[in-house]
Amino acid sequence: MSIAISAAPHIDTSALVKKLAAESKLSPVADPTPLLVRSYGFQTLYDMPLPLQTTIRKRLIAEHKNALTGTPKLFEHGVFPWLADWMRWHWGTTPAEAWEDVIALGAACAQGYGRIIHVSDGPTKGYDGYAWLDKRNSRQIDILLHQLYAQLGVTAKVETITL
Repeated sequence: MSIAISAAPHIDTSALVKKLAAESKLSPVADPTPLLVRSYGFQTLYDMPLPLQTTIRKRLIAEHKNALTGTPKLFEHGVFPWLADWMRWHWGTTPAEAWEDVIALGAACAQGYGRIIHVSDGPTKGYDGYAWLDKRNSRQIDILLHQLYAQLGVTAKVETITL
């Protein structure tokens, strides 16, 4: 089954990805968000108008669910950071019935992982123009990640590590 790495936005998981790729013989799949956002002419997801941001967020999760079919993969990302970010920054614009659809799609993704590696702490990424490196935000996202693991019923699959 597929492996997902789940970490707060500031954590650099690149060394872990290399190690897991070598151990598992799986090719890493990068987070498509930055390229998708840039294809619309924006630097970050948060720069987009709210309706477009909602569309992109839903699209990423739906495409991720589709990517979980077929051969196992090593995802340098997972659905959990996307959902946690949505909860932290975009939830107020999401009606309750729409959120139920989003979380159901997220749950379908979560069930497709054989392993979920939660990185609780590690080195900070270098500035790349996309990732938000604020550690206070990352701590808040980390709390939401743990809540999502429980809500989506995958806590038994979560392996927590520190880099």
